[in-house]
Amino acid sequence: MFCRKCGNGLKENEHVCNICGEDNSKKETNVALITVIGLIGILLCVGIYIIYSNINKVIEDYNSTTITTKSREFHTTKRKTESINHEDNELERPVANGKVNLYIFYGSTCQYCKNLHDYIDKLKSDSTINYMFNVVDYEVWGNMTNNELMMRVAEKIDYDVKGVPFYIIGEEVFSGYSEKYNDKIREHIKKAYHNKDTKDIVLPIIEEMTEDDR
Repeated sequence: MFCRKCGNGLKENEHVCNICGEDNSKKETNVALITVIGLIGILLCVGIYIIYSNINKVIEDYNSTTITTKSREFHTTKRKTESINHEDNELERPVANGKVNLYIFYGSTCQYCKNLHDYIDKLKSDSTINYMFNVVDYEVWGNMTNNELMMRVAEKIDYDVKGVPFYIIGEEVFSGYSEKYNDKIREHIKKAYHNKDTKDIVLPIIEEMTEDDR
């Protein structure tokens, strides 16, 4: 060990230099203290960052949770960023024209719902199938009446609706959307159209709710 001031060699456990009188132990203590304080400061900063990140993640997950499973992709029905509209909540009634009713319960800013509507728009332009179906849309994040209709339909068919889009063709129920559903949607529209015994499981509930409002 050497003196920090003059470089004189010091004996083991000797801290005061016999030439310049420098107390080398005091400096070592100061350096060690500064090092410890620096480490504590770094750990505190890292801890605060982790806590802040986790809080933001929890808030984002609560406001707009996207759930993806092997069979479906959808936004939850618990979105809180939009206010419920308590006015002009009259239910849309499907047109009775012999076509199959495709009921779509959706959220106004739900990306999966938008993707579904984009595909349905393609079917509307397809002359081989567009004459077979009507599209009946119900926005459920901002419309209380439409949301109630969705819940009543789910209860009637004993189905656990976890999110949107939630849509029904005849007696066939879909939850979530990805391109792999395209063929099934087309197939069930045709099947329901050609099978005149196919039941419309939503229409009776619409009529029931309409009667309740009178």
